[in-house]
Amino acid sequence: MAKILVVDDEPDVLDSTAPLLRSCDFRVETAGSREEALRRLGLRSYAALICDLHLPTEADGLAVLKQARAAFPLMPVLMLTGGGSISSAVAAMRAGATDYLCKPIDCDRLASQIRDLVNSATVTVGDRSGAVETGGNAGIPRPAVSSLPGRGVPEFVGHSPGMRQLLDSLPRFDNTRSTVRIMVES
Repeated sequence: MAKILVVDDEPDVLDSTAPLLRSCDFRVETAGSREEALRRLGLRSYAALICDLHLPTEADGLAVLKQARAAFPLMPVLMLTGGGSISSAVAAMRAGATDYLCKPIDCDRLASQIRDLVNSATVTVGDRSGAVETGGNAGIPRPAVSSLPGRGVPEFVGHSPGMRQLLDSLPRFDNTRSTVRIMVES
């Protein structure tokens, strides 16, 4: 069961989205502030993050997005806002949001988008040929631990120059919604 973190300063939003996502077979944790969100992100990994764009602190939801993206570059992030505008959507997408929804939240649309994001955000480490595949339901949730400090990529076995080159190439697939398969010789 995939774990989702929902960040919003409005208790009503947390109280409505958490049960909805639980009914879709997700484990859900909530955070009512930027600080709580960053603390939770520091403790464990999540299959996806849902975050309000406007949080009542010195740093808004974009700051949470940027810090989450820096720590977990492959984790899908869905941004929410009550004051949706083209400029805020563009800012969120440029900062690394995977998608963007305006409040009031359409429950069916939210559930569908989160299912799609989580299903497309999986990594399967292939056989000895070195195949890496992202996408689909067959994968396992990405591990949050990085074997190469500071790179924010999933844990892989191997530190050869070829593996380092492969790991360095992964960020260019970060914002794709397509299935990506990388094949290398062993």
